Amino acid sequence: MEELNFYQQKPKQSYCASDNIQNIVEAAGKDLLIQWNIRYKNFCDERRFDKFWGKDVDKPNLIIWYNDKPALLDWKGKQSKGWSANEQAVKFYERLQKELNIPILICFITFDEDEYIAERHFAVINSHAYVENKKPPERNKTVMFKDELPIFNKENLLKYVFDIKN
Repeated sequence: MEELNFYQQKPKQSYCASDNIQNIVEAAGKDLLIQWNIRYKNFCDERRFDKFWGKDVDKPNLIIWYNDKPALLDWKGKQSKGWSANEQAVKFYERLQKELNIPILICFITFDEDEYIAERHFAVINSHAYVENKKPPERNKTVMFKDELPIFNKENLLKYVFDIKN
């Protein structure tokens, strides 16, 4: 039987007006993972691991699984189009991916002017190329992913992250 891949569009306000954009993106992303039957668990919920990760180290948000294959996922919410991320976090994820030998992805979710989800894309660390962002940094240096990134949907997630071809 053909598998259905529903995507229900929700406005930002339908989550929680007091939430910041990161919490809204995470809630919307988890909704999609549930629809796609991809299991997840919050990454490093226990504070006892904080010493291991060090201070001010960006950590992935989730561990996700499909058919017992794990991956790490980090949500990035944006008000405008642009696939940029903190350079320090990307460099750390590159080292972590080599060390753990599991895929690590950064998922970008952007909102339009009406505050609906406009786009969902993702980059797989050590697979999608990036360049240093030439704009003067506001706080931290950032990198910009160069090529058009795959759309964050079940088909692409299985293909690029879990190496499952239909």
